[in-house]
Amino acid sequence: MSLPSNTQQSLRRLKELEKLAQADAHPRRTWKDYVKLKSDNLFLLTLITTLVCLGCLMVMFMHDAESRERMAKERDKYASEEAVALATREIPLGKFESISQSAADQGNVSVLQYEAFITTGSSIVELQEAENAIRSHKQRLRATVELVMNKATDSELKEPSLGVVRGQLVEKLNGVVGDQMVQDVQFANFLHFQVPDTK
Repeated sequence: MSLPSNTQQSLRRLKELEKLAQADAHPRRTWKDYVKLKSDNLFLLTLITTLVCLGCLMVMFMHDAESRERMAKERDKYASEEAVALATREIPLGKFESISQSAADQGNVSVLQYEAFITTGSSIVELQEAENAIRSHKQRLRATVELVMNKATDSELKEPSLGVVRGQLVEKLNGVVGDQMVQDVQFANFLHFQVPDTK
């Protein structure tokens, strides 16, 4: 049994419309479409990679700045500690001239009378003898100072224990120089003596 002609035309028309609808639902892509899609994906990937790299660089710069700041603080702290340590190990010095005047009336030649021999009209022989005596006396004084200081510990070279070491040093120097009064460690300046940093 055959369908009427108008019905057959309607069916054909319906099939053609279905084919057109299927073609519109799945359009055929050309090579240009694939290139455009790949370029879009590549741009997106490049953008993401760039952002990640910038973030890593920012973290690295921040870490580097923090480490530099921390190292600078440590250096400043170490320098201040060293300055405090050196300040606590310094020996207060008196005036060399005051002891030189008190020693001027002594009959024996001491290191404190060196300037007196230079400024007087003594003969060359007397001056050379005085210089020899001064040289040996100065060596004895330096050895005495170094002996006392080398025996002192680090804690004794800081206040308030430094007064005890100073007293011992003055006592030893009095024994070398004679009976004259020594108020402080004035000899250290004349001998260019410095407290050693390490034992």
